[in-house]
Amino acid sequence: MDQPFDAIPVNDAAATTPAIPKTTKNKSLPKFSYPSITVAWTALFCDYCLLTMAVPIFPQLGRSESETGLLFSMKALLQVCSAPFVARYVDSYELEPVILGLVIEAISCLTFAFTENYTWWCIARAISGISSSAVISSSFLHVQRQFVGQNELLGHAMSICATGIISGVTMGPPLGGLLYGIDKMLPFFVLIGFIICAAILAFRLQVKMYGGFAKAKNPNSNKTSDVVAVAETSDMVWARAKKLLADKHIMCCLVALFCANAAIACLESTFGHYMMDTFDFSVADVGLLYVIGAIPSVIGSKISGGLGNKHGRWVVIMAGMFMQGAFFALGPKDNFPVELVSLIGE
Repeated sequence: MDQPFDAIPVNDAAATTPAIPKTTKNKSLPKFSYPSITVAWTALFCDYCLLTMAVPIFPQLGRSESETGLLFSMKALLQVCSAPFVARYVDSYELEPVILGLVIEAISCLTFAFTENYTWWCIARAISGISSSAVISSSFLHVQRQFVGQNELLGHAMSICATGIISGVTMGPPLGGLLYGIDKMLPFFVLIGFIICAAILAFRLQVKMYGGFAKAKNPNSNKTSDVVAVAETSDMVWARAKKLLADKHIMCCLVALFCANAAIACLESTFGHYMMDTFDFSVADVGLLYVIGAIPSVIGSKISGGLGNKHGRWVVIMAGMFMQGAFFALGPKDNFPVELVSLIGE
């Protein structure tokens, strides 16, 4: 446990990924990384599409704003509680957590489709939070393993994966609003189709790169040493977590993410009710409004990696925080143009 933080190994499986030359004048991503980025992108898209699809749908349950807010928060609550336990094991596997998480999300979609009971929706929302912690952490870890020691290429790859998040955030509300207006079960079945496709892509990549489902380990070790190695890896994960929480830079990032997501969470639970009550918006109208508001997010997530490499990541983070705070202060003002500007800024 006294070994330096940089000496703590991430995983033996990382050594199996093709090495990228240290001098990379060409900033384009290597072709071998395309399948990994595609799998991560689709998994993150499905996860966040499920997250935001509920924005125009949950208010239709006829519950109070506090009950609607609780329903929205169940996912985040379980995601926060389960993340430390998921992180303990994700590092020992490859794409298995992604596949398992997508399967659980498909089950939660089935629950949303076949019942409108508030309690069951809370349970399904909570279960999707557990699966989300596995999908997000494992997807980003898989991409990171393809770019060991290549920070600029990793930043480029991560910015592409982030567009999967923003695309899911963008497509979720209109997909939920429009399809829910046609049939209450339709949006969830469509998303199940997306999730199945993402799970198939992850499974094929898992088989192609690692030969199937197996815990990440050193192929030259015997069974006895494997047990010791797994135990050591678990201890190393906790040691790494403690060191991360003690790092001031990591804590600054966590605070920034907390503030950014807190603003989004406030919109999720109140925006649908507010627009329907104030401007007589339908479910489809609320969903389509998010398309306009999410366009700057798609553009920003694509260029943020390059801006961070050029001007410094802290500068980009601080600029984003200031912009979010300024635009968030604009609403609500009972004025549709102002509300639209505030949503776009968010």
